[in-house]
Order: sequence, then structure tokens, then C-alpha cells
Amino acid sequence: MNDPWLNERIGALRALKTPTEHQRALLVLFDDPARGIDEERKLAALVKAEKAALRAQKARANATRALKEDRLLQRRARDQLAIVHSALIDCAVLENRDPGELLGALLCFIEQGAPCDRQSWKQAGDALIARQIASGFPAARKRSGVRISTRTGRPRTDSKAHGHHDP
Repeated sequence: MNDPWLNERIGALRALKTPTEHQRALLVLFDDPARGIDEERKLAALVKAEKAALRAQKARANATRALKEDRLLQRRARDQLAIVHSALIDCAVLENRDPGELLGALLCFIEQGAPCDRQSWKQAGDALIARQIASGFPAARKRSGVRISTRTGRPRTDSKAHGHHDP
């Protein structure tokens, strides 16, 4: 046979340490110079099967690559969200807080905040983020006297909440 693809593939098959049974049969038939009509038919079938196996291998590799890229995009999105959450914690000067305390405060926020409260909290947060971006982020804000009441879930300004007493 004078097929360039087959000649190249035979070279690759000879280099394999453990060719499959079909590949070994292909090599034997290819090396036989006195092939009859029956052997030519078998050789043509084995060549066709080898081409199909090669296409299937490429398809599996492409599918694996696509899945890997999808997982990479998901991981990048998850990492980006974690970075944003960390930046928000840094921005609000909460990095020294206990994780359980932060989670409890967030749960309280979810359970007790009325829609109007949430809108005012969003406005305050958006304003702080805008100031941080304008001032060249990551400058942290100073603690203010604003605290969230655990009873009402609303912001309150109370100097006694920080341990400050009026003279």
C-alpha cells in the first residue's frame, strides 16, 4: 500500500510498547508482501478501524479538555468571589473578627432585616465601596459608632456600644 497516512501510522505503531491486538494484526498484514485478496480486505478493515480509533481518541481528548476548561472557569469564578468577599471584609475592618461572629451577624441580617433596612445598608455599602475605589482601594475605613442592633437588626449610633462614655 502506498498510503502516506498508513506509512506514518505504521511507524507510530512500531514504536508502541504494547500495541493492541488489532494493531499487531495490522502490523503483521502490512509487513506481508504477498497478501491475497482476503488479506487485503482484512488490512483495509483494520486500517479503517485504526483511523476510527484515532478519531475516537482525539474526540475523548477534546471532551476532556473542554471539561477541564469548564472546571477551570468555575474555579476562577469561585476564587474571584472569595477575593471579593475577603476585600469586603478588609474594607469593613472586620478581619480581626471571629468567623463564627461574622456568620452569626450575617444570619441575623438575613432573618431580621426589613426590605427598607436592606436598601439603606446597600446604599451605605455602595457608598463606601465607591469611596474606596475613588481613594485607590485598599484603604480601610475607620470604625464609626454605627452598630447593628441584634434586637431590631437596624443600624444605631451609640457611643456606649464601643465602650466610650460621655464626660
